[in-house]
Amino acid sequence: MRKIKGKFGKGVIGIATILLMMGLLTGTHVAAQKATVSFYSWMAAEVVAGGISVLEDAEKRFEKLNPGVDIKTVPFPYEETADQLTLMTAAGNPPDITTIDVVWLAPLVYMGGLQPLDEFITPSFKSDMIEAAYKDGLLKGKLYALTWNPNPNALFYNKDLLKKAGFTRPPANMKEFDEQIAAISALGPDIYGTVIQSDLSTLAADYFHTWLWNFGGELVDEEGKVVVNEKGAVDALAWFKGVTDNKYSPKGQYIRDIRVLFSQRRAGFIIEGPWIAGILRGEGMKDEEWDLSTIPGSPIAGPLGYTQPAHHMLVMSKQCKNKEWAWKYMEFMVSDPEVSKVYFQNTGLMPVLGSAYVDEVYATKFVRTFFEQMKAMKKPSIWNSPRYAEAERFFMVAVQKATMKGVDPQKALDEVAESLKILLGG
Repeated sequence: MRKIKGKFGKGVIGIATILLMMGLLTGTHVAAQKATVSFYSWMAAEVVAGGISVLEDAEKRFEKLNPGVDIKTVPFPYEETADQLTLMTAAGNPPDITTIDVVWLAPLVYMGGLQPLDEFITPSFKSDMIEAAYKDGLLKGKLYALTWNPNPNALFYNKDLLKKAGFTRPPANMKEFDEQIAAISALGPDIYGTVIQSDLSTLAADYFHTWLWNFGGELVDEEGKVVVNEKGAVDALAWFKGVTDNKYSPKGQYIRDIRVLFSQRRAGFIIEGPWIAGILRGEGMKDEEWDLSTIPGSPIAGPLGYTQPAHHMLVMSKQCKNKEWAWKYMEFMVSDPEVSKVYFQNTGLMPVLGSAYVDEVYATKFVRTFFEQMKAMKKPSIWNSPRYAEAERFFMVAVQKATMKGVDPQKALDEVAESLKILLGG
């Protein structure tokens, strides 16, 4: 290489060096300015649910399509999400995006931690969403949550146990349900006709609403009046007390415990959402061993038993520094066809956009059953209160008093009614 000589030689080299340094510094500056979006989700923590690899691949794919952003996916245990998100929001360091259960939406909105999403969602995107799932993200007239997966619950059953008990189809109503759980329980001392969660968690109360509604019960009515000790709820608790007294279902069990019992082929029925497909695979139960149907109806509920929505939703923190990127990733997660398809195949969780269902992978009895069950999906009235969690725990105390201590259902619920009147102020 020829040396540069003359009076400008050093100067040219010096300028070139300076320009090179500026280029390097500029490159470093650009790298430093790469946007970061944190995404906390229990689906990244649930080893048996089947979603971890899908989220990892989705993150890589999005970053390849959008090199200006770095997505940080963080495992967040389901049981800790609501409390930890509340604490992190209060401390000023919440995740940019978080997966939440629909039931947590109201308290998070009331504390002022969530970013309304109305400015981001387009009319075409909104019109493509399953209507009920879109509406369940609304509160106080604003969209605060983007439903990721629309989740009603349905009745799952062990096909072999149902057949051994002498039945050719699952129950269509509560009378048939009672007959079938009794017959399945009679198959052996370690077999339960059904498994119904009845620990002291709010999740247990959410699931129990199916049985409350079949008997016409509620904790509070639509105006907020306490009605937990009226006939419908008392009848529901008396029914459940009979179920546990007869050992057709275990007492005081948490959701993860009853899932294990079902996966061990020790229970005939379980009320669950679409995610149970991935969980049962993870627990070693083959798809061909179980089937599903809509929830049994009753003279009060009608031909379909009711279910509460159990949607998985995505929310954005009001403190998020890169809101446009955060929304773009939320939109990608719920709308990308390949991500949605593989996520469904691995976990059972269904997409929220109606246009996704043109793919034949969704043309299954599994999907049809959940869409049918959506016709009987409603929110418990107590969810309208920011103190719903405390109210639901009071209720589950009554359930345990009746089933585990032998307290009369009416007496147990009278006590709850007095506690709720004080808690809710009326």
